[in-house]
Amino acid sequence: AQQMVMELAGIKKGSPISSRNCAMTDVAQMLGCDHLLANSVNMKIKIGNEIVEGVFMETADGTDLKRLKYDDPLFDAQLGSFQNPEALMQVADLQVLDFICGNTDRHGFNMVYQFAREKNNQVKFTGIKGIDNDCAFGIPDVKSDKQIMRMVKPEKMKFITTHMLEKLANIDKKQLEFKLLNNGLSKDEIHAVYDRIDMVLEAEKNNKFIHADKEYWEKNKLANNKNA
Repeated sequence: AQQMVMELAGIKKGSPISSRNCAMTDVAQMLGCDHLLANSVNMKIKIGNEIVEGVFMETADGTDLKRLKYDDPLFDAQLGSFQNPEALMQVADLQVLDFICGNTDRHGFNMVYQFAREKNNQVKFTGIKGIDNDCAFGIPDVKSDKQIMRMVKPEKMKFITTHMLEKLANIDKKQLEFKLLNNGLSKDEIHAVYDRIDMVLEAEKNNKFIHADKEYWEKNKLANNKNA
């Protein structure tokens, strides 16, 4: 089953998988949005006399839909609980980050949602973190009309933040290539990242996005954006 998922994601058989989490962390750091992921790093540990290489992913605190508890704040959330500009900007940024990184498998069970209980005991959505990012950096046919697993292409996106646009427009491609090569990605996989960045910037030139910055969400209700 996993191999079929990898093939749909455009990842060749035998390609490194776990280090793709680390590669996505590196891209997120370059775009100033590593707070959106449970960050991963390559590491070596010594077990007895043997050195074992692996990937360490930080723990993401919050609501995990796979491990809900009876007292989880999600159960007390109302539609108004999600009207938080900062958190909605995070959702928009994660959608773009996933596309840039070719992550085809973002869904409700590989995200952790953060909520806070306010003094009046009302619940407020405060942020989001992506986990399990090992379906990233394949070479899916993003220019075709077909749906590629759960990937959202630029023409289907509704929102983008000005911060994300500026970071994409000014990203250092040589530094990006260096980081991705160090995570075992191929030249073709790296060039596919460049192509996806260009697709987002082209969509911006064609006025496909609403700039969903803090000011936008202070004036517009999430309930009025039915396709958000």
